[in-house]
Amino acid sequence: MEWNDATINNSTTRTEDFRDSAAIQIPPSQAPPYVCMGQQDVAVNIWHWKADWQADINTVFHDVEQTYPNFWVDYYPHAIGGPPYTVPTSFPPEIRNLTSTGWAVGNPLSNPLKLSPVEDLIAGGFGTLTTQSQQNVMGRGVWKDGKWHVVFARPLQTDDSTDAQLRPGEQPSVAFAIWDGANKEVDGRKSISAWLTLGIDETGPPLIPLHLVDPVRAAAVLVLILVIAIVAFSIMSKPKEEKAE
Repeated sequence: MEWNDATINNSTTRTEDFRDSAAIQIPPSQAPPYVCMGQQDVAVNIWHWKADWQADINTVFHDVEQTYPNFWVDYYPHAIGGPPYTVPTSFPPEIRNLTSTGWAVGNPLSNPLKLSPVEDLIAGGFGTLTTQSQQNVMGRGVWKDGKWHVVFARPLQTDDSTDAQLRPGEQPSVAFAIWDGANKEVDGRKSISAWLTLGIDETGPPLIPLHLVDPVRAAAVLVLILVIAIVAFSIMSKPKEEKAE
């Protein structure tokens, strides 16, 4: 996904801050339900990328000390080590339920150890948006020259019954949503599309894992690539001879 956005909004530490984010919504069947979060009898699979989660992964978990550089705590009950305290290194697993109850009970919004900036969700109508037990979607977002570029990645088919299953050659419905943090957009306040048609190519060559290739041929190919690289490097690094006057 790509869209224009003049500012980066990737922090929600302060109550007055809102994040940039984007979502892809896919129904489980060819007949799409109501486009706004699905409906009770037909749930939808939602992949939600969040700019603040991306910032946590890119650098460090953003907490109060990142938003307010002069913030200081000289005493933190149950934390290990001395000040300045950091999350999560100052709070080992055995004391998380004492210091961060949301993190302790598995709330993904409280987890400082995020593996993906995309949350894999299911919804069956307003007020039913739920984090799935299996998180099968990866992703990455980059802001450059006034535009967000976000990639979502997931196997076409998974073993999660609540996931939308995708198959080559099919044309499932898909909808998109964008939140602009600078415009204080959050929850239902967002820009959305109608249902669109997603084309899944079936003509591309399949990817063959290296371990399924004949090991002798694979080794020969690797050696050939190495030889070509060495020859190319030697040619490029050889000094040019100066012509005699």
